[in-house]
Amino acid sequence: GWCWLAVTHRGLASAQFVTPANKPLDREQLGLRIQTAAGQLPDIELPVDQLIADGRLGARAAVARYSQPSRGSGHLRIGDAAVAMDPLSGNGIHEAVRSARVAVAAVNSYLHGEPWPVVARFVDERSREVWRRSMNTAADFYRLQANWSGSEFWTSTAAAYGQAASAASGRTETEGRFE
Repeated sequence: GWCWLAVTHRGLASAQFVTPANKPLDREQLGLRIQTAAGQLPDIELPVDQLIADGRLGARAAVARYSQPSRGSGHLRIGDAAVAMDPLSGNGIHEAVRSARVAVAAVNSYLHGEPWPVVARFVDERSREVWRRSMNTAADFYRLQANWSGSEFWTSTAAAYGQAASAASGRTETEGRFE
Protein backbone atom coordinates (compact mmCIF):
# COMPACT_ATOMS: atom_id res chain seq x y z
CA GLY A 1 0.00 0.00 0.00
CA TRP A 2 1.02 3.57 0.57
CA CYS A 3 1.03 6.03 3.43
CA TRP A 4 1.43 9.67 4.32
CA LEU A 5 2.52 11.17 7.59
CA ALA A 6 2.11 14.72 8.89
CA VAL A 7 3.14 16.53 12.05
CA THR A 8 1.78 19.99 12.85
CA HIS A 9 3.88 22.76 14.38
CA ARG A 10 2.18 21.92 17.70
CA GLY A 11 3.34 18.30 17.48
CA LEU A 12 0.04 16.67 16.49
CA ALA A 13 0.95 13.63 14.40
CA SER A 14 -1.33 12.02 11.84
CA ALA A 15 -0.77 9.00 9.63
CA GLN A 16 -2.82 7.42 6.89
CA PHE A 17 -2.15 3.98 5.47
CA VAL A 18 -3.94 2.61 2.46
CA THR A 19 -3.98 -1.13 2.11
CA PRO A 20 -6.15 -3.56 0.18
CA ALA A 21 -9.67 -3.59 1.59
CA ASN A 22 -9.59 -7.36 1.96
CA LYS A 23 -6.58 -7.12 4.33
CA PRO A 24 -7.43 -4.78 7.22
CA LEU A 25 -4.69 -4.08 9.77
CA ASP A 26 -5.17 -4.80 13.46
CA ARG A 27 -3.71 -2.47 16.13
CA GLU A 28 -0.38 -4.33 16.35
CA GLN A 29 0.05 -4.46 12.56
CA LEU A 30 -0.78 -0.78 12.29
CA GLY A 31 1.79 0.10 14.96
CA LEU A 32 4.45 -1.92 13.16
CA ARG A 33 3.53 -0.28 9.84
CA ILE A 34 3.85 3.20 11.39
CA GLN A 35 7.21 2.36 12.97
CA THR A 36 8.54 0.95 9.69
CA ALA A 37 7.43 4.03 7.74
CA ALA A 38 8.84 6.41 10.35
CA GLY A 39 12.16 4.54 10.33
CA GLN A 40 12.49 5.09 6.58
CA LEU A 41 12.16 8.87 6.88
CA PRO A 42 15.49 10.61 7.43
CA ASP A 43 15.83 13.21 10.19
CA ILE A 44 12.32 12.93 11.54
CA GLU A 45 11.36 12.39 15.14
CA LEU A 46 7.94 10.84 14.76
CA PRO A 47 6.14 10.15 18.06
CA VAL A 48 4.93 6.71 16.98
CA ASP A 49 3.54 5.90 20.42
CA GLN A 50 1.29 8.98 20.22
CA LEU A 51 -0.13 7.89 16.87
CA ILE A 52 -1.56 4.67 18.25
CA ALA A 53 -1.85 5.45 22.00
CA ASP A 54 -5.29 7.05 22.13
CA GLY A 55 -6.99 4.13 20.39
CA ARG A 56 -8.65 6.21 17.70
CA LEU A 57 -8.16 3.97 14.70
CA GLY A 58 -10.53 4.21 11.80
CA ALA A 59 -11.03 2.70 8.40
CA ARG A 60 -12.36 4.74 5.51
CA ALA A 61 -12.78 3.95 1.86
CA ALA A 62 -10.23 5.75 -0.29
CA VAL A 63 -11.54 4.58 -3.61
CA ALA A 64 -13.11 6.19 -6.62
CA ARG A 65 -16.88 6.52 -6.69
CA TYR A 66 -19.34 7.88 -9.21
CA SER A 67 -22.60 9.62 -8.32
CA GLN A 68 -24.99 10.77 -11.01
CA PRO A 69 -24.30 14.50 -11.36
CA SER A 70 -27.81 15.63 -12.36
CA ARG A 71 -29.74 14.76 -9.23
CA GLY A 72 -32.94 16.73 -9.63
CA SER A 73 -34.35 19.54 -11.65
CA GLY A 74 -32.02 22.50 -11.32
CA HIS A 75 -29.50 20.67 -9.09
CA LEU A 76 -26.02 19.49 -10.13
CA ARG A 77 -23.25 17.64 -8.37
CA ILE A 78 -19.80 18.70 -9.48
CA GLY A 79 -16.25 17.91 -8.40
CA ASP A 80 -15.89 15.26 -5.70
CA ALA A 81 -19.64 15.29 -5.09
CA ALA A 82 -20.10 13.72 -8.53
CA VAL A 83 -16.87 11.82 -9.09
CA ALA A 84 -14.45 11.21 -6.23
CA MET A 85 -11.08 9.72 -7.05
CA ASP A 86 -8.73 8.09 -4.60
CA PRO A 87 -6.21 10.63 -3.31
CA LEU A 88 -3.11 8.86 -4.61
CA SER A 89 -3.96 8.77 -8.29
CA GLY A 90 -4.02 12.58 -8.33
CA ASN A 91 -7.04 12.73 -10.58
CA GLY A 92 -9.41 14.54 -8.20
CA ILE A 93 -8.32 18.12 -8.93
CA HIS A 94 -8.55 17.46 -12.66
CA GLU A 95 -12.08 16.16 -12.22
CA ALA A 96 -13.06 19.24 -10.21
CA VAL A 97 -11.84 21.57 -12.97
CA ARG A 98 -13.41 19.50 -15.77
CA SER A 99 -16.77 19.23 -14.03
CA ALA A 100 -16.80 22.95 -13.27
CA ARG A 101 -16.50 23.69 -16.99
CA VAL A 102 -19.41 21.36 -17.72
CA ALA A 103 -21.45 22.90 -14.89
CA VAL A 104 -20.94 26.43 -16.24
CA ALA A 105 -22.23 25.37 -19.67
CA ALA A 106 -25.16 23.51 -18.09
CA VAL A 107 -26.17 26.38 -15.79
CA ASN A 108 -25.90 28.88 -18.63
CA SER A 109 -28.10 26.72 -20.86
CA TYR A 110 -30.64 26.16 -18.10
CA LEU A 111 -30.84 29.87 -17.24
CA HIS A 112 -31.41 30.64 -20.91
CA GLY A 113 -34.47 28.36 -21.05
CA GLU A 114 -33.12 24.92 -22.04
CA PRO A 115 -35.36 22.21 -20.54
CA TRP A 116 -33.81 20.40 -17.59
CA PRO A 117 -33.84 16.90 -19.17
CA VAL A 118 -31.62 18.16 -22.02
CA VAL A 119 -29.23 19.88 -19.59
CA ALA A 120 -29.14 16.81 -17.32
CA ARG A 121 -28.34 14.48 -20.21
CA PHE A 122 -25.54 16.82 -21.35
CA VAL A 123 -23.99 16.79 -17.87
CA ASP A 124 -24.46 13.04 -17.33
CA GLU A 125 -22.97 12.07 -20.71
CA ARG A 126 -19.88 14.19 -20.16
CA SER A 127 -19.49 12.97 -16.58
CA ARG A 128 -19.66 9.32 -17.62
CA GLU A 129 -16.95 9.92 -20.22
CA VAL A 130 -14.76 11.76 -17.70
CA TRP A 131 -15.33 8.88 -15.26
CA ARG A 132 -14.17 6.32 -17.83
CA ARG A 133 -11.06 8.37 -18.67
CA SER A 134 -10.30 8.89 -14.99
CA MET A 135 -10.54 5.15 -14.33
CA ASN A 136 -8.11 4.53 -17.21
CA THR A 137 -5.71 7.15 -15.86
CA ALA A 138 -5.83 5.67 -12.35
CA ALA A 139 -5.32 2.15 -13.74
CA ASP A 140 -2.28 3.37 -15.69
CA PHE A 141 -0.87 5.05 -12.59
CA TYR A 142 -1.24 1.94 -10.44
CA ARG A 143 0.03 -0.27 -13.26
CA LEU A 144 3.25 1.78 -13.43
CA GLN A 145 3.73 1.31 -9.70
CA ALA A 146 2.94 -2.41 -9.99
CA ASN A 147 5.53 -2.82 -12.77
CA TRP A 148 8.13 -1.09 -10.61
CA SER A 149 7.39 -2.77 -7.27
CA GLY A 150 5.66 -6.03 -8.16
CA SER A 151 3.53 -5.62 -5.00
CA GLU A 152 0.15 -7.32 -4.84
CA PHE A 153 -1.45 -4.07 -3.62
CA TRP A 154 -0.47 -2.13 -6.75
CA THR A 155 -1.26 -5.03 -9.09
CA SER A 156 -4.73 -5.69 -7.66
CA THR A 157 -5.58 -1.97 -7.51
CA ALA A 158 -4.50 -1.48 -11.14
CA ALA A 159 -6.68 -4.44 -12.15
CA ALA A 160 -9.67 -3.07 -10.20
CA TYR A 161 -9.39 0.33 -11.89
CA GLY A 162 -8.94 -1.34 -15.28
CA GLN A 163 -12.16 -3.29 -14.71
CA ALA A 164 -13.97 -0.13 -13.63
CA ALA A 165 -12.81 1.62 -16.82
CA SER A 166 -14.01 -1.28 -18.96
CA ALA A 167 -17.37 -1.34 -17.20
CA ALA A 168 -17.88 2.42 -17.55
CA SER A 169 -20.09 3.26 -20.46
CA GLY A 170 -18.20 5.28 -23.00
CA ARG A 171 -19.71 7.36 -25.73
CA THR A 172 -21.52 5.47 -28.42
CA GLU A 173 -21.48 6.73 -31.94
CA THR A 174 -25.02 7.47 -33.08
CA GLU A 175 -26.62 9.83 -35.53
CA GLY A 176 -26.38 13.45 -34.50
CA ARG A 177 -29.37 15.30 -33.14
CA PHE A 178 -30.25 18.91 -32.40
CA GLU A 179 -32.23 19.90 -29.34
